[in-house]
Amino acid sequence: MRKRDRFVNKMMTGAVTVVGVLLGGVLYAGGKAVAPATVPVAVVGPERPFYLGAGLVGVYLRRDPCPCTPDGPDIKDTRYGGIVRAGWDLWPNLAVELRALQTYGDDVFSKTRHYGVYLRGNYDLGDRVNLYALLGYGYTNIDYTNGILSSTTSHNGLAYGAGMELDLDGEGAHKGWGLFADFSQILKDAGAKHTDANILSTGVMYRF
Repeated sequence: MRKRDRFVNKMMTGAVTVVGVLLGGVLYAGGKAVAPATVPVAVVGPERPFYLGAGLVGVYLRRDPCPCTPDGPDIKDTRYGGIVRAGWDLWPNLAVELRALQTYGDDVFSKTRHYGVYLRGNYDLGDRVNLYALLGYGYTNIDYTNGILSSTTSHNGLAYGAGMELDLDGEGAHKGWGLFADFSQILKDAGAKHTDANILSTGVMYRF
């Protein structure tokens, strides 16, 4: 074998030996086997996934006049009542929410009831404010009276809205107590009277 070939073989053998020594030192540091390092993977999820809320609601209602006065002004009214809501955060930015509301009164639009299920998209604006958008499907029932005749409008359909939550106890927008306020449309041109219903609600909530 030529000198150059023998020299190359010696260099390769030496390199393999050095690599082997280094690996041995890593795997058997201090005479003990060292397990390969593992990097913990953080699981990102909702901090408090379940929440309940309750508050006050105002419902603005509008419908066409009765057939006896087709050119008359629209009939409008605002009724007040209560709302409850319960939700579950599926992911940090997506939740499913159930809502129920009812208003009270004894004239014009005497009572409005609404039950719906919504998908809610969340967006955190800092640590203490959460903005959200609502898209859902619900059932709405509205009683109407003009003092002589009474009627009821019932409708199933899409509902949508937007709102915000504000942290009340310093734990952050997704923990403990919070304040909510939102606006949504639960009816649009529904029924023979083309009834509209928009709601504004506000109240307190708690994340468990």
